[in-house]
Amino acid sequence: MKKTTKEQNTKQLIEKIGVQSEKAGLTPAVGRIFAYLMIADPPEKSFEEIYQYLQMSKSAVSNGLNALLQHGLIDYITHTGDRKRYFHINTKGWMEQTKKQIEGQEQLQPLIKEVLKSRSNKYPEFNKALEEIIAFHDFIREEIKNAIKKWEKKHKK
Repeated sequence: MKKTTKEQNTKQLIEKIGVQSEKAGLTPAVGRIFAYLMIADPPEKSFEEIYQYLQMSKSAVSNGLNALLQHGLIDYITHTGDRKRYFHINTKGWMEQTKKQIEGQEQLQPLIKEVLKSRSNKYPEFNKALEEIIAFHDFIREEIKNAIKKWEKKHKK
């Protein structure tokens, strides 16, 4: 059976997202599962559907799903009379994870400042570069905080 162009495009998109996820430090399986669940119609898929569609090993799918569940990026539902779990993107969890990543950068900032204070003056160019990174982080942090407040106000339910 020949794959349709739409199916080929979907698989290519999943692969692109998988590669991007790898670059962000995730395993290939995690990225591809997350991508598949974003694209899938209906947006809930069973373990078997994920494993068959992505053609990955069962252990890779299991480990990927567990990692995504642990990070709150996906969740699952069950249906009465059906023992299977149906996994789907947890959009609220995804949003919270994004906010945690931003907060993680904020927590790094005081440590960089401490590093700068503890450095000698032997390498002023490097110290100046660290100062610039600190200033950049301060600027970005404030801009992101303002953007989040603005977004939350605009999308308040």
